[in-house]
Amino acid sequence: MKRSKFLTLFLFSSLLTLVSLFSIGGCDVDFGSNNNGGGSAGESTLSGTITDITPTRNLDGIIVQITDKDSGVISSSTTDMTGIFDITGNFNGSSLLFQFLDENQSQLAVTTLTVFPGANIDVGDVTITNGVVDFTDPTSITYIGNITSNNCQNSNGTLTVSKDNTDVIVNINSTTLIRKNNNNIQCESLLVGDEVEVRGTLNATNTIDAFSVEI
Repeated sequence: MKRSKFLTLFLFSSLLTLVSLFSIGGCDVDFGSNNNGGGSAGESTLSGTITDITPTRNLDGIIVQITDKDSGVISSSTTDMTGIFDITGNFNGSSLLFQFLDENQSQLAVTTLTVFPGANIDVGDVTITNGVVDFTDPTSITYIGNITSNNCQNSNGTLTVSKDNTDVIVNINSTTLIRKNNNNIQCESLLVGDEVEVRGTLNATNTIDAFSVEI
């Protein structure tokens, strides 16, 4: 009887030890992927501030929306009392319709915009004058993707960074901060396949002037 109790305790103790080893680090456990973009894959955000409208009207309550011409999907936001808007959705591509509507859905202004999959874009201050949209600040962008080509020499050149079958040209110059594992490196040291976070300004369709690139 005593031997039976001893064997039972021994087996129970061994089981606890085995579970502990698995929990502490004996095995890698996958609890799901980590999306650096802070949302679903390919989801984009667009923000800005309407600072002035002519003819004069209140800055709050303006409907700001993006329409994906291919899918017809509309993503929208309504400005707060200071004119700030923040749109999140799966709107990606060049020449997307970027509209400003009043509370009655009447169009105040319309323009076009390029948005990359998974990009965070801030168009800065926006003015609307008699239906004409003017971006008074450079459009800033944060973009995460994988390097598919590297055409740098030392700290100058271009990278092609891709996500969801969209290729983005990243312009690199001597002022661009490039970091890997918290260390400064040369652009030519970046490898095809590296996932990078690019911060910079939107220069033209699918082109970013980078002020930082980080792995």
